[in-house]
Amino acid sequence: MEIARRTVLVVEDDAALRRLIALTLSDAGIDCVVAHDAEDGLEKAFSPDVGAAVLDLNLPGMSGAELAWRLGLLAPDTQVIAISGHMEDWDAGDLKDLGIARIFSKPFDVDVLVAALRDLLRDSGDAGPEKHRSHGSTGGSQDRMTR
Repeated sequence: MEIARRTVLVVEDDAALRRLIALTLSDAGIDCVVAHDAEDGLEKAFSPDVGAAVLDLNLPGMSGAELAWRLGLLAPDTQVIAISGHMEDWDAGDLKDLGIARIFSKPFDVDVLVAALRDLLRDSGDAGPEKHRSHGSTGGSQDRMTR
């Protein structure tokens, strides 16, 4: 099955890792747009081509978890992968409740990340109106997103 050419938003505050992910995606034939923080990422997330996002959870200012929550409300078809070097700060169940499809702990294999993104983009390309990300209730969720 041919993968529809969709863009991946990469939100990572570490410039070297952000470049590595962007280059790896480009080498794999996947377009990407990068952001250095959640606010920048939120602005770039609304491009019609963005089908998935890779979000660092421990961003300065707004966390990647809060960004995932906002994307779930504002762009529910965007598939989300979370990455973090400090997974002990996060509850995997809470992250899944935010609609995060996959979670990677740093360091991670970028080839495995690319494979996960290909799967998500393929799945989202087949999504009809009834297939969207699931989200937990919004009541109290914001408290879990900030540390």
